[in-house]
Amino acid sequence: MNKKIILLITLLITVLLVLTIIIININKKEDPEVTGPNYVDLITPKEYNWIHSLTKYDIKGTNDTFEITKAVKFDVDSGDGNTTVSFAIEIPYTITVDGTEYNGVYILGDIAENEQYNPKYNVEVTNLTSDGAIEVYIEYK
Repeated sequence: MNKKIILLITLLITVLLVLTIIIININKKEDPEVTGPNYVDLITPKEYNWIHSLTKYDIKGTNDTFEITKAVKFDVDSGDGNTTVSFAIEIPYTITVDGTEYNGVYILGDIAENEQYNPKYNVEVTNLTSDGAIEVYIEYK
């Protein structure tokens, strides 16, 4: 009888261990910090698009292009936990509309600002990671 109890306990421990490993792997796949952003090759208007800086992207369905013209990343000191941290990160870009280049600067921070002069698009930077991944949202004006 002792052998049956030991075998049963061993089997239960094995099952619990396997289930724990499966749950950990499922949680890792769902966490975007672990898997990283899904970069696009083409910017689709009215969708959130993960892009790299210093790379020119075509805007879907047009002859227009978009490029972040400086390598940027989220590099802000988070403070000691007892203070409020304020930040502003300038993200310069060039958007080509109907063959004409327009420069703009999106200021990501506590109060987001966008200096944009192109006649066709609203540009918004919605996320910036410490690895330099940039999420943009571009829509028609």
